[in-house]
Amino acid sequence: MKNLFKVAIVTKDLSDYLGFCNRAFIFGKRSKELPEEAAQKGHIGFRSLNGKNVVLYQIDDLNWERFISCDFMIADSTQGVEQLVQGIKGKGVIVGRYSQFYRRSSEYTNRTPEQGGYSLDIPKNANTSFQLLTDDGVLESLTNRNEQEIRTAIDNLNPRLEQGVPILITPYLTEALSRQ
Repeated sequence: MKNLFKVAIVTKDLSDYLGFCNRAFIFGKRSKELPEEAAQKGHIGFRSLNGKNVVLYQIDDLNWERFISCDFMIADSTQGVEQLVQGIKGKGVIVGRYSQFYRRSSEYTNRTPEQGGYSLDIPKNANTSFQLLTDDGVLESLTNRNEQEIRTAIDNLNPRLEQGVPILITPYLTEALSRQ
């Protein structure tokens, strides 16, 4: 099992927009200790129950190499971020759209999540994102890049989500996983 799981949080302000980062250190008796190289660079994250180090990178810290090297990306829905995600479409990055446009096309680009390069459509709810990033089954399946494992992990997570609004898997997941 790969021990470091890198998540790009593509938004202007990580703590205000998603609002779950500090909770990661409190809920579930998770450790806030990160690998030394991540902690020295001021990144935040947590250790999963299975010992996976989840490091959260803000957009300010990212370059194209880091985007492509991340195991997963959660992106908000602004015109600029949508263009950014469209630009890495086809590069194998699994991206979850965290958006007010959940279940519908973007009002900025009129693209559906899959047309925009998103593999998951996540309701705009901080608790849902937190539960997604702290679920060891989901983290492991995303690390393995196995479509059936990802589908099973998301299907197992959805009934446990606090708000009862499911995370959706888009048809683009298959294409994203076909690229390395």
